[in-house]
Amino acid sequence: MFIENFASAGGFNSYSDGTFSHNIEWMVYEAIGFINETTSANEEFFMYFNPTVPHSSNDVEDAIKDFECTDVADPNYVWNSDPWIKGMSEDAGCRAYRDTIESRADTSADLGKIWLDDAVGALLQALSDAEVLEDTIFLFQEDHGMDSKGALYEGGVRIPQFIHYPNGIAPGTFDGLVSTIDIGATMMDFADIVPPYEMDGKSWRDAIGNIAEEDYWKNERCLFFEVEQDRAVRCGCYKYLDIHANTGKTVQRGNTGGMANDVGGNLFNLCNNAGDYTIGMRNNREENTLSNADIEDDLIDALNCHLDVTDPDNSPDYTVCGSTPPTASPPSTSPPSASPPSASPPTVSPVCADSPLSAYIQRNLRDCVWINNNNRCDRIKFYSHCQATCNQCDSCLDSQRPFDYQGVKTTCSDVTADTCNDPDIAETCPETCGTCW
Repeated sequence: MFIENFASAGGFNSYSDGTFSHNIEWMVYEAIGFINETTSANEEFFMYFNPTVPHSSNDVEDAIKDFECTDVADPNYVWNSDPWIKGMSEDAGCRAYRDTIESRADTSADLGKIWLDDAVGALLQALSDAEVLEDTIFLFQEDHGMDSKGALYEGGVRIPQFIHYPNGIAPGTFDGLVSTIDIGATMMDFADIVPPYEMDGKSWRDAIGNIAEEDYWKNERCLFFEVEQDRAVRCGCYKYLDIHANTGKTVQRGNTGGMANDVGGNLFNLCNNAGDYTIGMRNNREENTLSNADIEDDLIDALNCHLDVTDPDNSPDYTVCGSTPPTASPPSTSPPSASPPSASPPTVSPVCADSPLSAYIQRNLRDCVWINNNNRCDRIKFYSHCQATCNQCDSCLDSQRPFDYQGVKTTCSDVTADTCNDPDIAETCPETCGTCW
């Protein structure tokens, strides 16, 4: 069971005649009804809950003071005249509850936050009452950043994301670079669903608690952003911001926040000397640019790669752009990047062959027979592992899948000159092992 809760920071429901505004109780009431209906039927569920607060503007205050819970958009909607919501309206009713929001707020800017906090608490309480809270993945995040909203600075693209899943994820933090596009892939992974198509996002399920995996997500993974005609890429600590013109939101927000905003390329180091991302709202290292031609070239290459593979006029291409760390990135504890071993050449004769090792696919071990029978040969991530079966012998590719080697989950970036002498490895990683045919 899943609940995705996106807190909105923009837009609100209103009608020109002033008959309807924010109504969080109504949304929660309907959501709880859905939870109770599905759980009582012993059914699993997915729910996307998108509240219209918090806001710091007057519309939240007007909604709380001037409207009632029963003021809904649909005049034919039938519900209890004053619904009882555990954790919100309760016995005293909605009007009395809304009065408590005002009494608990220090300023009007707090109203939406309190209202939303109560709503989330009510949903969690409903899950607890239905005895499914421990087995439900509850994901909470904002829909965009707050500081420099609408621009590509960290304050505009960096958002908090919280996951509550007691029976599946231990308490803690994950320092890797994740994106909203990863949510679908990750939730399907937890549900043991194999996506019917190639997804843009990447599941972080197996990276939690895995030091080497988390290091890759933190220091090597690249994320891409765009607004209007401005583009940005971030790989580990480094970020490259390409501003198209001085008339867009990025420049406007940069002027307001004192950020570097030259038209063209702006290179930033977002980490401190220890290689840790600097998370302070006003200390995100985008006020000063970095001068390093090698790093900038790597990021430009990654950005151009991304623009090319996502061009709708091009054929589908599932290349992962910028998957290797930029030059001079902070020291990494992850396995070394794949490169031809410097020791003596392997004794294995070059030949186009399938990898004899099973690949990890959706956490299961699959061989080339499975890949072929399940119509996966049209994707490089799969045919790179099964080049003979998939009729891809025109290329000589390392397997792009993790694979099982002597009981250990391994990638071609992990192999050494010694392991390349093993025919299983040589046929799995011919580029790295120098056994290209």
